[in-house]
Amino acid sequence: MKHSKPSTLRRTLNALRQRLTKRNRTKPPDWFVERFSNATKIDKTSTTATNSNNNDASATNSITPDTEHDIRCSSLLCNRLSVNPTLQSHYRWLAVVSLAVLYNIIFVVGRAVFWEINNKAAILWYFLDYWCDFIYLIDILVHMHEGYLEQGLLVRDAHKLRRHYFSTKGWCLDFLSILPTDLAYIWWSPDLCGPKNLPCSVIVRLNRLLRLPRMWEWFDRTETATGYPNAFRICKVVLAILVLIHWNACMFFVISYELGFGTDNWVYNLNGERNSSLQRQYIYSFYWSTLTLTTIGETPTPENDAEYLFVVADFLAGVLIFATIVGKFFQKKKSKATDAMELLMNTHSPRTSKQ
Repeated sequence: MKHSKPSTLRRTLNALRQRLTKRNRTKPPDWFVERFSNATKIDKTSTTATNSNNNDASATNSITPDTEHDIRCSSLLCNRLSVNPTLQSHYRWLAVVSLAVLYNIIFVVGRAVFWEINNKAAILWYFLDYWCDFIYLIDILVHMHEGYLEQGLLVRDAHKLRRHYFSTKGWCLDFLSILPTDLAYIWWSPDLCGPKNLPCSVIVRLNRLLRLPRMWEWFDRTETATGYPNAFRICKVVLAILVLIHWNACMFFVISYELGFGTDNWVYNLNGERNSSLQRQYIYSFYWSTLTLTTIGETPTPENDAEYLFVVADFLAGVLIFATIVGKFFQKKKSKATDAMELLMNTHSPRTSKQ
């Protein structure tokens, strides 16, 4: 029996099957090809490393002496713009700023009420006002570049110092305290100040009092640096009391103006040559303010509702303010005594334990 030859279709299918099986069959690894490919990879990495090193070297070589000089100058400029708050010169500068703030605290309020103070020596007042403004401007630059501690190290970079300054609330007070409110003199002339026009136009400079935190900073540093902290605290309390009495005296004089000088026995009476003098006006107002705030003497009895309300508010303010000031003073003194007792107990405890 003869075998028939496979048909053409069958031969084609067999050929396709053989090709597919050869294509899907995994080839054995060729060690020469793998070694050659690894060698090329190593060569490529070495060439890239050498190229990067050459680029770094070229970059370092591209820094000219002029560029190095500029970098050094910029670092020196940053260090010069920074202010070390631990130096004695910075402490003295805070003392100068405190004097300017104290001048505004006393004379801006006083000149706004007692017109004779403002009218006498007007050129001198202008000079002192704008000299204090100049000190405020310089203090903004100093405050902006004051160093601060970061992780135990003093930051001296000017850019970081400015960024830190604007991240705090102090910069708002600094810039508000230097706003040119004196432009109000254009339509509110200081020459119009008198017994019929109160307060005087210098009242627009009240924003200068916003620089008070700088004076508190100087007080704190002086208290820690002085050898007589208790005496300094007493002087600070006395100064605060005198300023409060001064402000209250100005308030009494303004209320007397609003109600009318000499309209009753409670308000100030301008009639007479002696009562119209500046010395008499201020001394009587200061005397009345001292008696009212300290509640240690008799004052004229109020005669209308506005006077009664002002006297009651003065009594309450005097009691609260003086109680707060005296309480803080004795609290600090008590805390100092407690710390001293704890120090003594700690120093004597090892001896007793050894015995």
